[in-house]
Amino acid sequence: MSAQDRTEISKERREARRHPLALQLEVYLHSNVDPPGSMVFRLTDISLRGFRFNCDRALEVGSTFDFSILSRSPQGEALNLMRGTARTVRFDELPGGDFGIGAMIERAVDLDQRHFFDLVG
Repeated sequence: MSAQDRTEISKERREARRHPLALQLEVYLHSNVDPPGSMVFRLTDISLRGFRFNCDRALEVGSTFDFSILSRSPQGEALNLMRGTARTVRFDELPGGDFGIGAMIERAVDLDQRHFFDLVG
């Protein structure tokens, strides 16, 4: 990754307002990640441009994956808040051996805008 790319990513990190939300995140790793497959995590925060979650492995910067962010309605019904494709833009090693993964949303579909903005204020 070039110095210019890192500068642009850092700039985007500063511009996007983050909202702490502990929602369920389903991730389907594409075949360029070993081993590929589906996993479930917890979001730590989200913005309109991306999200962060903790994972037991480092995901290579630039790797892409499909995702679904799940929530609950006030009546307790499961909601698919958003699904799409994201790209890993950074990872940080955390105490205990896990990794904090920062992902940029590349494509979002089925965004439940009303529920999303109710959650983030």
